[in-house]
Amino acid sequence: MNFLKILGIILSIALLCSAATAATENKDLPTEKQITDYLSGLQPGNFVTSASEASLKAYPEWKWDTWTDTTGNTYISFYHTSNNLNGYGSLYYDNYGKKLNNVCYIDLSLIKSYKGESVKEEVVIETPVIETETPEETVTVAPVIETETPEEAVIDTPEGTETPEEEVIETPVIEAETPEETVTEAPGNNSNVINSMSKESKMNLLMELIKSLFGE
Repeated sequence: MNFLKILGIILSIALLCSAATAATENKDLPTEKQITDYLSGLQPGNFVTSASEASLKAYPEWKWDTWTDTTGNTYISFYHTSNNLNGYGSLYYDNYGKKLNNVCYIDLSLIKSYKGESVKEEVVIETPVIETETPEETVTVAPVIETETPEEAVIDTPEGTETPEEEVIETPVIEAETPEETVTEAPGNNSNVINSMSKESKMNLLMELIKSLFGE
C-alpha cells in the first residue's frame, strides 16, 4: 500500500513538471547563455511583461511561455537548446527577475505560449553587373604607299661574250702637198743647182726662159 502511494506521488510530480513545460520544437532556439545575458540587462520590476515584450522585439524567433500559480504570481519561461532527451531545456523567472532552479513543486497554469516566428533566410538576389565596354575610338591611319624608284636596268652580259668595242671611224687625213716654190735662178749659177732640180722644174724653168726671150 505504501508502495502505491509513493508511486502515485512520483507520477504526480512528473505530471506537474510535464505540465509546466509546454510543447515546443528544437528550432531557432538560443543557447542558455544567450538568454541569461540578454535578460540580465532588464529591470526586475514587472519582469514577466518587460521580458516578454523586449524579447518579442529583439528576438522574435525565441520561444517563451507565461505562467501563473494558485496565488496569482506570474512567471516566464524561455526555451533553449540542450543535450537532454527532449533536445531543449527551459529557464524560469519570477516577476522579480529571479531565476528559479526547480518549478516542479509549484502548481503552474499556462497563460500564453509564444511559439516564435520562423527566421526566414533573406534571399539576396544578386543583380548581375553587365559591364558595357566603351567602344574604342577608331583611328583611321592612311596607308603609306612607298613608291619604289626604278633601278637602272643593268643588262648582264653573258659570260664568255665579248662586249663589242666601239667602232672608231678614223677620218683620213688628206695631206695637201704644198707646191714647191719655183726659184728662178739667174744664169751663171752653179750647174749643180740645175742638176738638182726635177724634170718638171726644169721644164718650167725652160718655158720661163723661152717666154722671157720671145716675150709673151
